[in-house]
Amino acid sequence: MKNFVGQRGRDRVLHLSVESQGRRSPLAGDDVAGRILTDMFGTRLIEDDYRCYQDFRDEVIAPKLAEAEWSLSETEVRDWQAAYRQRKAQGGSSQTSSAATDEPREEIAPYALVSWGNGITRAEILEATTSVLLLQGDRPTGTPLSPGSPLRVGLPGSPHMLPARLATYGQNNRYLVALGSRAVRGAARVRIDLRAVVHHAGARQGQPMRVVDLSSSGARLRGVPLPPGSEFELTFVPPGRHDLVTLRCVVVRAIPDTSPTEMGAAFCGSTLSFSVNLAQAVAR
Repeated sequence: MKNFVGQRGRDRVLHLSVESQGRRSPLAGDDVAGRILTDMFGTRLIEDDYRCYQDFRDEVIAPKLAEAEWSLSETEVRDWQAAYRQRKAQGGSSQTSSAATDEPREEIAPYALVSWGNGITRAEILEATTSVLLLQGDRPTGTPLSPGSPLRVGLPGSPHMLPARLATYGQNNRYLVALGSRAVRGAARVRIDLRAVVHHAGARQGQPMRVVDLSSSGARLRGVPLPPGSEFELTFVPPGRHDLVTLRCVVVRAIPDTSPTEMGAAFCGSTLSFSVNLAQAVAR
């Protein structure tokens, strides 16, 4: 019979262990609810029923996070899961959801849960568009997945995990995820050649750039090389407009074998409206 033990040290960092047959072993990962459910039931439980994870996190784990030390038995977890299934079959909903409880919450910033196939981790959502997420968090141990590998992502308030693909790795535990089963952009694009200015954390002043490909959700840029995952502001005059616009962006990928260097970027927060001759439009 397993027993899960949470201990918060002087550094206020929560350490989670599992006891079985008199032995205690640490559970790796940065999400308490996800670690416990995965250890007991595997990743499929969370992938197939993300609401189960969210309710378990809010009802069972959240009240314990304020305690310096706590324990949770395997029997308690299975009893909760049985009650959850019964409630779900009857069409009921949680009585102690995060919106209705005053218990302290572990989450302050918006977080996503990512299933990698060989483990589940939690990641902070740094930026989000309708098609791309910039996440920051630990990844499972072992051989890293290659870009293009399928993932599943659980977002706040979503009842199910969403299909996605790993776009690329960035710096400081950042990585990009393309939502959907195919890592492609759905918007039509146009080939153009416009002057632009890029502002980013590594430069004191704006640096010149060329916009050589444009859609409502992103752009292909030529000039200043930035690593995937980098955030920056792009300022330019879109086709068919006379006003200068500034958009927050994130580098999705570096485009190989281009000189000068080119990169693909996604717009964060909103889409861009512009007008061009339709003969310029090309399908993705």
